[in-house]
Amino acid sequence: MAETETTKQKRPSVEDADVIIGREGRKYMLAADSATRVNQVTQAGAWQGFEPTTGNRFILYEQIGDLNPHISIPLTKLSLSLVKGIRFTSGDPKVPVDEELIKDFEAWSKEINFRSKLQTMTRLIVKNGTFVGKVEETKSATAEGGKVFDFQPVMMKYTTLLPKGVKPGDKPDTVLMPPIVTAYINEGDEKLQQQIKEDKLIYAAIFPYDKPFVDIYGRETYGIYGLSLLDAIHDTFMRYLDLVKGYTEYIRKYGVGRYFYNYSSLEEILKDGDIDTVKKLIAELRDTVQYIQENEDIVGCGFDIKNLDQSGTNIDIVNFKNSLETDIQVGLMQQPLTMGRAEGTTYASGYVSEADRLIVLEGLQEMIQDLVNKQIIDKRLVSMSKEPGLVKVVFEELSQPSIVFKDLLLAYEDGIIARKEIRTRAGLEGDVSDQDIMEGRELIFTVQQSAMGAVKSGDESNQDKDATGMEARKSSRLGTAMDEKTTPTAPKNQTRSN
Repeated sequence: MAETETTKQKRPSVEDADVIIGREGRKYMLAADSATRVNQVTQAGAWQGFEPTTGNRFILYEQIGDLNPHISIPLTKLSLSLVKGIRFTSGDPKVPVDEELIKDFEAWSKEINFRSKLQTMTRLIVKNGTFVGKVEETKSATAEGGKVFDFQPVMMKYTTLLPKGVKPGDKPDTVLMPPIVTAYINEGDEKLQQQIKEDKLIYAAIFPYDKPFVDIYGRETYGIYGLSLLDAIHDTFMRYLDLVKGYTEYIRKYGVGRYFYNYSSLEEILKDGDIDTVKKLIAELRDTVQYIQENEDIVGCGFDIKNLDQSGTNIDIVNFKNSLETDIQVGLMQQPLTMGRAEGTTYASGYVSEADRLIVLEGLQEMIQDLVNKQIIDKRLVSMSKEPGLVKVVFEELSQPSIVFKDLLLAYEDGIIARKEIRTRAGLEGDVSDQDIMEGRELIFTVQQSAMGAVKSGDESNQDKDATGMEARKSSRLGTAMDEKTTPTAPKNQTRSN
């Protein structure tokens, strides 16, 4: 179809649109032509007062985040699983580990409840797409009169992020883009406005360049605010609330012992036109049947009884409800099996699906891990007058295979892993002295030596082998300080049988 002059005139061009000149002369159009809802949903199911999508989106995220377990539970599971197994290590593998600095970070982590703060931070990032926190110095509970580096999240529904050159209250016609230099709480309020400068600002966003975002004051931004996982399931969740409310009302009306009484014997009177008599008789019969008790027989003639249900319709409410729940779970990186629905799922399909889900979650986990190291760990190092990057926090790999303790012992005996690593993988404290390990074992060795002394003299050669084997196991499995420096080797003339 040929393009007409009218079509050419209606088509917007970059030159005619509101744009911002970016780096190297790039032009960015405002997202004025983004798709919008025909009707803004402010009421769904038994709830009302929802923030429209054209308003403060952080209020909307807060409203729907805990209304239903199909949203709140996945958010909680993500926050608990993504930051599990927290440990501190050297930021550069080529640089020797500063054990004193690592111990300082471990003590600091316990003092400020670092694990709980990261779990909260992760939940807020997944829910809002953006996290803003404020660095604070709180009173130390361990060092008298000392201060400790701490941080607290702020409420995103009152927070704005401004790049360089933009002042509070400004509403430029151009798109706001990074770098961010400051954050404001209650921007524009002379009494309540608070500024968080860059050195005190903890900022994190996932997929900030996915699409433009209109902040709470109506300014177009790009690359500043992140992508919330709730955006993709918002419409589905509103339909789910309507379905649950409608089905609940249906059950209340028709699903709790409701009957339809058809008094066919009154039809002849109705045909004669005596409506008043029919109404009177129906009222008397209704008063009679309304007092029927549980398990009480209904006796009579001239009428039919029918249960009120959804028979005769083609609506499969249960399957429709399940499909909406599945859409919500997939949008929050879950699957029916992980949300407790195992029917119709085989072990093989569940294993493959879970493996794929963990791969996706590990990508999100690495993003959050990098944000934590840059925004929190490095800022604390700077506050300690140390170089950023000396220490980093590492989260446990989600798809890490489970290894039985016997296999860990074999790997240790073969010199593949160290004593500290085997104890850590077994869930024990990594650094334990030889004296602590041997404490309480004197009686065991005394009994073993007595048993060896009772062996007949004809078996002295076997006895020597047993003693040698016991010493080898004592050296390898119980562990000594030398194990960290040398590779375990089998004693002379000793072989290990499988």
